[in-house]
Amino acid sequence: MLTAISFMRRLLSWRLLIQVAASVGGLYLLAIGMLMAFEDRFVYHPVPAARRWSEPPSGFAAQKVDLVSADGTHINGRWFPREGAAGAVLICHGQAGRLPR
Repeated sequence: MLTAISFMRRLLSWRLLIQVAASVGGLYLLAIGMLMAFEDRFVYHPVPAARRWSEPPSGFAAQKVDLVSADGTHINGRWFPREGAAGAVLICHGQAGRLPR
């Protein structure tokens, strides 16, 4: 009789261990799935560029530029020319919309 009781205790402890492991594994997979589903929202903050845009400071003359990519997509931007500049900086505002026109 003693061996049957100890066997049942072991069996119940293994069942509990398996249930806890399955629950932790399920929660882990759920968390990974949620992170993958909302990955873009974590990386790119979806605030439209028009809401965050501020006018250039005084002394900087901005020119509006309309570009067309190779696949026909229209891209608008602003060019800030500077005399004697050796290069240019391109700033991409991400997926949050277009700059105000």
